[in-house]
Amino acid sequence: YEPFLIDTKDCPKCHSAIEKNGGCNHMTCRKPGCGYEFCWLCFGDWKSHATQQCNVYHAQATEEAQATAREILKRYIHYFTRYQAHSQSLELESKLKEKVEERQKEMEARAMTYADRQAPDKAFEVLQQCRRTLKYTYPFAFYLERNNESIMFEDNQAHLERTTEILSEFLEREFDGQHETVLKLKNTTNFCENRRKILVKDCKDGYSKQRWIGLDPY
Repeated sequence: YEPFLIDTKDCPKCHSAIEKNGGCNHMTCRKPGCGYEFCWLCFGDWKSHATQQCNVYHAQATEEAQATAREILKRYIHYFTRYQAHSQSLELESKLKEKVEERQKEMEARAMTYADRQAPDKAFEVLQQCRRTLKYTYPFAFYLERNNESIMFEDNQAHLERTTEILSEFLEREFDGQHETVLKLKNTTNFCENRRKILVKDCKDGYSKQRWIGLDPY
């Protein structure tokens, strides 16, 4: 029962049940006549998702609302569900390893260079690293006081989240081992890896320079 609730949600447009069987959070409703594309985390329209930040929790404006147990619970659920979603994606994406190895064999049969043959393997490792990093950014963000420093952290988090979804979708659906897609995969992997390094460096610098202000969420 519990796995069904985690892996299945209703399409925001036609309300048909959709099962998530991959790590990518870009979902497309397969019901005939619908085809709605949305984000698994926030249910937002995927076409406008690049301009949104579903990683950021938006509290109610009034102090009274912030003080209520309901607001505290809503905030906790926001961060926990995203922690859980990336944990689930990490597990689902581990199954991509077999697909990566199959593509490498096909590339070897076509006498592609060693560097090209290693591209899907590196992409898989970077994807796993980014998922692990994103997973633990949410408990970290939960305990941060909202200020300019935490807003900058959320921006870096959102950038990594978007590039990770692009890499995940590419490996799951688009990568066919052809030369043209290998080049695109390399560029996407490097971009994703750089975004992760920027986020991790910002976290470390925040500790060393004492920029982070902790919040008692309860």
